[in-house]
Amino acid sequence: MTADSAGAPEPQFRQGSRHDDGRAGPGTRDAVVILDADLQDPHELMPRVMPARREGADVEVMRRGTRASESLGKRVGAHPFQRALTRISGFDLESLLARAAPMRLLELAKMAYVQVQRPRLLMVMCLIGTALSVFYPSDLLSYRDTPRSEHALVTGTEQYGRFINTIAQVALPIVKRDPIGMVQNLYIGVAGIIMTHGLKRALDPVVILGVRLGERPYGGRHNMPSGHASLASSAVYFVGRRYGWWHLFYLVPVLLLTMFARVELDAHTGSAVIAGALIGIFSAALFTGKYRS
Repeated sequence: MTADSAGAPEPQFRQGSRHDDGRAGPGTRDAVVILDADLQDPHELMPRVMPARREGADVEVMRRGTRASESLGKRVGAHPFQRALTRISGFDLESLLARAAPMRLLELAKMAYVQVQRPRLLMVMCLIGTALSVFYPSDLLSYRDTPRSEHALVTGTEQYGRFINTIAQVALPIVKRDPIGMVQNLYIGVAGIIMTHGLKRALDPVVILGVRLGERPYGGRHNMPSGHASLASSAVYFVGRRYGWWHLFYLVPVLLLTMFARVELDAHTGSAVIAGALIGIFSAALFTGKYRS
């Protein structure tokens, strides 16, 4: 609804509205909700717009987020219909919808952040555990005295099994049509990369108890923390917290096997995989909220 210079509603709106006592004219309610006459708009979604109304919004517009429930013919014909309507009416409907998309993304980004209830005690424990693993590094000579493992379980985990957790972390928000979960995943990914690779480079030259923290058992750099363990553990917390802790029955074994394989292959020390796992949990706890269907 728009208003003229005197602040009165347009005639076509006044024609269809009534006072509470039945007299013609604009009603005396605090807000007016307009629905299409074809009854396709889900009226049960109307309570969702009230928080924004209380925050001071004058006009709110809702648009369809997905057409997955519609028939193929209707989905195919929606775009040509919008273009035809734009040409006939002179009202740029496609441009309006295009401008609404960034607003939707900003709203999702905000909701994905504010929905999180962060477990402060768990996060503090992760930081303490990471610090302890840094100050008590592994003895590199003990790793070099034994050859790298060629066991099928170790090589299979390294080549294939370790991806199970990441696949679950990415796929579940898509399967459940959970856009907030997708955004939270993005937050977790960025935070995990910054924390893991930042510490890899910061700790690489640090020497504690005669051991350079960045030295891998086979002599490489950037040993601590383990990125593989961080990825696997962030998936454990994200999927478990958001979609149910029963997922831990298959996610935790994959995490432990991933950590074990990295040590057995001399890719990381034991302290490095522990630090990586704790950082992954910490980064996921920063941005994971419980799923609301």
